[in-house]
Amino acid sequence: MTRVAPAGARSLGRPAKLFMAALFGTVMMLSFAPGDAWWLTPFCLAGLFMLAPGEGALGAGWLGLVFGLGWLGSGVWWLYPGLAGHTDAGPALALALTLVLACYQALFPALALAAFAALARRCPQRIGAGAWRWSAGASLWMLAEWIRATLFGGFPWLLSGTAHAAAPLGALAPWVGVMGVGWINAFVALALADASLRVHEGLLARKRAAWAEAALQLGVTLGLVALACALLPLQRWTAPTGQRLAVRLIQGDMAQRSMATPAGLAQAAGRYAAMAGSTSADLTVMPETALPLAWSAMPPPVLAQWRALAGARRTALVVGAFGADGARRMATNSALALLPGGAGPYDYRYDKVHLVPFGEQTWPWSAWLTGLIYREFDSLEPGAPGQAPLILEKGRVALGICFESLFDVATANKAAAAGVLVNLTNFGWFDGSYAAAQHLQAGQMRARETGRPFVQVGNTGGTAIAGPDGELRATLPAEVTAVLDAEVELMQGMTPFMRFGNGPLLGASLILLLLAARRPAASDVEVAPTAVRT
Repeated sequence: MTRVAPAGARSLGRPAKLFMAALFGTVMMLSFAPGDAWWLTPFCLAGLFMLAPGEGALGAGWLGLVFGLGWLGSGVWWLYPGLAGHTDAGPALALALTLVLACYQALFPALALAAFAALARRCPQRIGAGAWRWSAGASLWMLAEWIRATLFGGFPWLLSGTAHAAAPLGALAPWVGVMGVGWINAFVALALADASLRVHEGLLARKRAAWAEAALQLGVTLGLVALACALLPLQRWTAPTGQRLAVRLIQGDMAQRSMATPAGLAQAAGRYAAMAGSTSADLTVMPETALPLAWSAMPPPVLAQWRALAGARRTALVVGAFGADGARRMATNSALALLPGGAGPYDYRYDKVHLVPFGEQTWPWSAWLTGLIYREFDSLEPGAPGQAPLILEKGRVALGICFESLFDVATANKAAAAGVLVNLTNFGWFDGSYAAAQHLQAGQMRARETGRPFVQVGNTGGTAIAGPDGELRATLPAEVTAVLDAEVELMQGMTPFMRFGNGPLLGASLILLLLAARRPAASDVEVAPTAVRT
């Protein structure tokens, strides 16, 4: 038997509730990089859930929307200076596009909270305070995040579980992935919210047993979660291969606008060649579009210089550039590899699969908008799924480019055939913002999910190495020209998340919601006493 959910913040007016929801959402941004106050995440989400009892679907949806605007709106503000400063959009259009993206992202927490309120009204006894209520709310929250990360190709920026990439709760990532961590975070948040409300009501009613019971229930819940975080990581799913790969990551810090000019290309080619010319690493990696030209159109002296470097230094050189197919000048966003002893223009090519909407890919219906943002734009083509890893003497390397490290299952599929994850990115578009730090945090979660080191090189920032536990082993400061030399230990094995992805979590959540939506028999109902209000 369960009890009806506590009254919540019913004494607050609608403006006060909306203000508090926006405040909780904005503060939640501090739990992500570079703030890294991961412990704020369940408390901020608990604050949102404390406002929801007594609200209908529409009212709860508005609370979720303003919470999402505070959280995801402040989380994507970096898009504005990038569009205003490095495209043809201009300040007004850049601001409008940033607001549209923020509102779109905020729709998903709104839908989650509206659905939760509707379910609670349909089944007030079953969705009472306790495990049913918390599980249903966590499932709806997770499903909304999964849809946000999947719909229309997905934009999985700032998933709630990502805040725990290097936190204790992230230890469960090899089992359930970022979506599962987000589910547990929401479960804990609901437990905190309901316990806080029940303690408050018990104190007002001078019923010690009521608030003591709530405190005990919360303590048991938190204890079980802490126990899982302590015990489940004892099972090691991946192990070292016995090979250590020496890597050099070159952060060129090239100005974004200058890279598109012939002089800028020449400067980039010279800078990267000089910084690669002194390496003894097994693998030397340069950022996304380090040389922003199709490899087939690269001047022959540049191609000869890079080929000579790979042979003389006995290193595998990975360069971000464009691939060309047929008559197309720039068809794909690619990473080209030159191996010692190789021949031809390149020895390996990886083409980016997940393209950034409007930034790299457009559609006939949106061509007019893309034309306003970029006067000279040629939509790129996505690479084929399931591309083979880069094979080196010491092991295999799974390559990704920028946006792709946000996608959990796609990265896990790559990791299955490789011992290390390597991502090339370029945040020169967003200098001075925390976009690179947020992006790197997602890479740390990919490391935990797969039990693989995550290596990233950026043009102006985000250059770092994370271990299989998600902890950063080495980093470069932003907006400097520098190299990062390190060794990474190649790993092998499969985590449960790599084997099963999000399927078990999605299936279990849907079944749980179907069971929760069943109206209970009258004999199962025990209505809690009405909250005392002053």
